[in-house]
Amino acid sequence: MDFEIHEQPLPPRTARELVDQLGMEAAREALPPAAQQAFDQANPWRRIERADGRLADAVDELNAFDQDVAQAITDRGYNAQQAQTVYQATAPDRQELAVAMQTAQHEATGRLNAYRENLIGHIRDNGLTQTVAARSGQYSMAMTTADASSLSPGNNRGGGPGQGGSSSSNRNPLGHSSGNRRRGRTS
Repeated sequence: MDFEIHEQPLPPRTARELVDQLGMEAAREALPPAAQQAFDQANPWRRIERADGRLADAVDELNAFDQDVAQAITDRGYNAQQAQTVYQATAPDRQELAVAMQTAQHEATGRLNAYRENLIGHIRDNGLTQTVAARSGQYSMAMTTADASSLSPGNNRGGGPGQGGSSSSNRNPLGHSSGNRRRGRTS
């Protein structure tokens, strides 16, 4: 019987690679709560929504203009030459609407790109690349000896191999007996 072994990819090394691989929404969702709140306050999504709304309005306005011109040509029963004359006469108005749509498209794209760059910067500048990768659940996170020791109850005591210090992991950090030994008695 053959079993496929699925290994998750290793996490990216940079915040930019992380956002590229996860996508903006997943990377933002994987931020620790306090970091996510700080990012959201500095980069409100409503700016992107407003820019997207302006783009949608501009597209709708241009489409409505084109439909109105086409409907007028149809309603009047114009032939191809007459229709061409109408299109030429309305071209300046259509051009103005097309420029407004392109401007709105540029603004919406710019807002989205700025949000993405700000997310990358927030992750990078706060040293959150590996944290976000781990919280996303999309990567194989190699556990190092340092990572494992940070999970143990005796961390930061210098008792691990090659770290010097005492090798006793159950030594009381306060330096006195926990009450299991009688005073005055030596072991």
